[in-house]
Amino acid sequence: MKAALEELKNIMTGIRGSFVIDEKGAVGAEDLPADLSEKAAKISKLLYYVSDVMKSTREYERIIVDSEDMKLVAMTVNSRLLVIVADKNINLPLLKLVSRAAISKVKSERLQPRVARIDPAKAAQIIERYHRLFSVPADKLTEIFQIQAAPMFNSKFYEMREDHPILLKSVGFQDDGLPEMKRLKSNSMLVSNDELLAGLEDILVSMLETLKDTAGGNIADKAIDEIIQIKEDQKKPATTV
Repeated sequence: MKAALEELKNIMTGIRGSFVIDEKGAVGAEDLPADLSEKAAKISKLLYYVSDVMKSTREYERIIVDSEDMKLVAMTVNSRLLVIVADKNINLPLLKLVSRAAISKVKSERLQPRVARIDPAKAAQIIERYHRLFSVPADKLTEIFQIQAAPMFNSKFYEMREDHPILLKSVGFQDDGLPEMKRLKSNSMLVSNDELLAGLEDILVSMLETLKDTAGGNIADKAIDEIIQIKEDQKKPATTV
């Protein structure tokens, strides 16, 4: 579906992007710049509602919404809508013609479930908690092996990337033994709450396994005890003075 939307934009000048509204009124697929993507999520329910009301009274081919500098053209595709975001002076008859291939794809292709992305503030809190947890094995391994700790942690990391390709994209370990927290924070905006927690926990387990393999079981066990205590402390409500 994504490829069909990208192709639509390349066929005709004046098309800024497009998106598909699914059977529940949510954005099911899109090819949009970031600013328009945010707007699409906000107006999808409204467009779907307007379409539903219009269907109950008469047959129609499309809904056209004009704004100050752009035009939205929503076309019904069975129980879905294909919405094209275009320049205000777009040639509508030509647009209808070139959109036929995309409409065919929207009819036939199954929409993949969209990830409910995590709230940025919540993601930042979670990553901050794990920053402290990661510091335990990182500090212990760098104390023994200095900057060689980073490649040791990295040696197991390819397995993690296969399981969490979005969260761990371009993430590696720094000289201080910690994973690149800024990049993790940036990537966290692209995943769900559950995927973020699962990915960070897998990183922690991988670091502890590396610590055990290189520094020995006793040091790894001490790190695990510290991590358990930190997790217990993190569960306690903050006290005010």
